[in-house]
Amino acid sequence: WLAPPASPAEAAGASVRRSLCYPLLRHWLLSLRALDDVCCLLRLGKVATIRALLAARKLLQGGAEYGYLLNRAWLDDTVIWLQRVPARRLVRLAAALEAAAPSKPTVGWPLEQYEALALEDEEGGEGEASSSESGDSDSGESGEGGEREAAPGGANHADTGRSERGMEVEGTLV
Repeated sequence: WLAPPASPAEAAGASVRRSLCYPLLRHWLLSLRALDDVCCLLRLGKVATIRALLAARKLLQGGAEYGYLLNRAWLDDTVIWLQRVPARRLVRLAAALEAAAPSKPTVGWPLEQYEALALEDEEGGEGEASSSESGDSDSGESGEGGEREAAPGGANHADTGRSERGMEVEGTLV
């Protein structure tokens, strides 16, 4: 799993699969948005990309128990490499990543089938959820369920007023 990807398309697919593994923020559009952010940073050039990596390095160093190992394994060498890379190479890499934007069938997982199963489970659980909400109002959890429900294309746009591209994740716009 430490082998470098053979192409930008392979790297994009692997990063989207990796982002979909985490249950808290398992969201297709959020994964694509993260890939868009990487492309944007690469198009901005070496200075912006290095600054972003150094900010991530600082977060890992101060917050994670093994942050220094992650910094040594990934970020330190990447920052050193970026200092030697011509800026036009980063622009070409950004263009290649944008051209290789993964779709659900090309990610390598049966995402459509997973979504169909989740919708079936959600539809089957709605009857139980509505009966349990009306029956017990002292549980203290009545406000939390509505915050996490989102429209199929992203955030619940009716009450946030945000574009379809923007998403709200735990109170912050991503």
